[in-house]
Parts: sequence; C-alpha cells; structure tokens
Amino acid sequence: PTLLRWGRVSLGQLAEKARNPLLRRLWMHAFVPEMAAVFVALTVAWMHKKCAGYPLGGSRPLAEKVAASFLAAGGTLHYGARVCKILTRNGRATGVVLADGEEQQAEIVISAADAHMTIFELLGGDFFDSRITKLFQQFTPFPSYVLVALGVARSFADIPHSTLLPCQPPLQLDSGTVVHDLPVRISTFDPMLAPPGKTLISCWLTTRDFAYWLNLRKSDRAKYKEEKERLAMQVVEVLDARYGHVKDCLEMVDVAAPATVIRYTNNYQGSFEGWVLTPQVLTRRIAKTLPGLDGFYMAGHWVEPGGGLPTALLSGRNVAQLICHRDGRPFSPATQPKP
Repeated sequence: PTLLRWGRVSLGQLAEKARNPLLRRLWMHAFVPEMAAVFVALTVAWMHKKCAGYPLGGSRPLAEKVAASFLAAGGTLHYGARVCKILTRNGRATGVVLADGEEQQAEIVISAADAHMTIFELLGGDFFDSRITKLFQQFTPFPSYVLVALGVARSFADIPHSTLLPCQPPLQLDSGTVVHDLPVRISTFDPMLAPPGKTLISCWLTTRDFAYWLNLRKSDRAKYKEEKERLAMQVVEVLDARYGHVKDCLEMVDVAAPATVIRYTNNYQGSFEGWVLTPQVLTRRIAKTLPGLDGFYMAGHWVEPGGGLPTALLSGRNVAQLICHRDGRPFSPATQPKP
C-alpha cells in the first residue's frame, strides 16, 4: 500500500505540497518533476541498504566488465561497426547491414539501441502498430542535458559530494531553459576519477530544448563551441563564488550538449535514459518484440520504463528467457551469482 500510494504522486506534485522551500527545491531536482515519488524512496532505500551506489571509475569500467563476461561466454565483439539497417525476409529478421556495406547474417537479432531509430530507421517503419504509436505519443522521454565537467587542481575533501547551488543571476542554458539552481557533483568519493590532490566536478543541467543545440551544431559550429564555452565559464563563476579557488585552479573543461548525446547514442530527442517512470506508466509493460517480425527482440532502457543501467541489464536477461521459452529450453545462467 505504501508503494502504491507514493507511486500515484509525481515529484513535481510532491514539491507543490512542501511548505519548506528547501525541501521543495530538493523534490524538484531529485530526478525530474514528472517522476513518480516512489522511485526516490526506492533509490534512497537501496543506497541505505548498501545494495546500490556509484560505480567507481565511472561507466567505462562497468562496460568493460560486461564485455569481459560476454567474451568469456564465447561471444564476439565488433567495435566501430555501426549498424545502418536490419535485414528482414518474409516477416523474419535475418541479420544486419553495417555502415561500410558488410552484411552479417543472424538467426536472431536483438537491438539494444534507441527504440525510435531501431523501429523507424533500421527497420524502415515496416513493423509497428497503434500500440507503438501511442507509446511515442503518450510516454514522456527523459530530457536531454548539458554536462559541464571540470578538472580542478585542489581538494574538496571537506565539502559534500552532492549539492545544489543557487544561481544569481540565473543561467541562460539555451533558448528555452533558465537555470535557477545548479546541481553540483564533487567526485571526492571516487579516487579513480582524478589524480591525488585534484578533483572532478560535474554539473548536469537538463533541458527539453534539444533541437536548439542540434540545429546550432549543424548551422554554426563556431557559435556552438562559443555557447558551450560561455556556459562552462558561467558555471565556473558560480562555483568560484561559493567555494573559492576554482577559477585559478582550473585544468580541464569538457562540455557535452544534447547534440553530443545524439552523436554518440542516437537516443530519441537526446534523452539520457528512456521513458520517465511517471505515475501513469508505473505499472505499464512494453513488449520486447515487434508485430509481424519473428526472430527479433528489443532490450535496454526503451523497453523498461524508468530506465537506468541495472534495469537495462535486467531486460537483456529477460530477452534471453523469452528466447529460451520460444525454443522450449530451460533458462539456466552459465554461472550462478556469488552468495
């Protein structure tokens, strides 16, 4: 009953009920305002129980461990092999075509790529129905973002690793987004992200105006670069005013915009995950197959509302179970988890 109660309330609605202004800001910035409040409760509970946390070293070591496990199981990886088309014949997926024209035949094709690109580009829009149309019309994707990462030659050991700084004056992120509160992550908890005595600081600024950055990069690369530099320096000013000795200790500046997200991932609208886990979609399930297409499955955060790395990995296991069920074989992991 507790989960159901807080599953019906969004963080934005919870913020509106808060009388304390600091608590109101916290709820608005915990994830995204549309997210079901129960998600925050679950996340905080997992962190408290020590069964969730930050992967040390960032995402790369995590990806490398997944790759090593796959290779150990007999798999083969092809890096730098961009897929431009999924081959089909008589209502069945038969392989993929790479960007260099090479064809790879397959008995089963599984796409963990962006759902919109998979359905409407790689498959040419030949396999979808009203259910999928409603998915893109009614579900809300996570927003895109501008990530400002700074390498600072000083220690922040005595400062909380996550905080929210007021911006005076507010930052103009893009044509449709103004930032009043700056979310700051000071990665003192991870010694792998910076040399001794130095610190990585990152500021994650969400925006729905992904088209602004995409169009700017296409039309005026110099202006695009200038806008990223402007924003980075404004973030530095906010940090310097609060903590001091940031501007004069700055050694690295890296800015990723929605156009960067799309360039690297092709994620729909530059989204950083998949569908927002709103109260309306909390109990909805998305099929991992497409109508009229056999031998094809989808995995990843676009078929699991709420997204996130653990959920995306879980969806891959679920697809393996579906394939075993189709073939009449028991699902049995090759290795059992350690107790």
